[in-house]
Amino acid sequence: MEISEEKTDSEKDEYLEKWITQMNNWNVELDEIYAKIAAADTDSEAKLEQKAHVSVLRRKRDEAREKLADIQSVGNDGWEGFKNGMESLKAIIDDDFLNVKAKF
Repeated sequence: MEISEEKTDSEKDEYLEKWITQMNNWNVELDEIYAKIAAADTDSEAKLEQKAHVSVLRRKRDEAREKLADIQSVGNDGWEGFKNGMESLKAIIDDDFLNVKAKF
């Protein structure tokens, strides 16, 4: 393996680790939000609406997980092409988390 290939392996591994950590953080946040919804003293209609927002966040998180799996499966030559899409998706998900948290 050449030095440039080792660097690419290392960069890809670091990127994947970053995203695994992000996924874990989102999972914790989703659990916390869901617990707040369950404990909230609001009517059932409001809870249903809030749970729907959480479901949307979970779907987007799952979409990010699928894209992460794509990055894991591609070779070192092609994984960087996925970075922009992942970063854009992260920005969208982060904004959605902020919007949902603001409702509490």
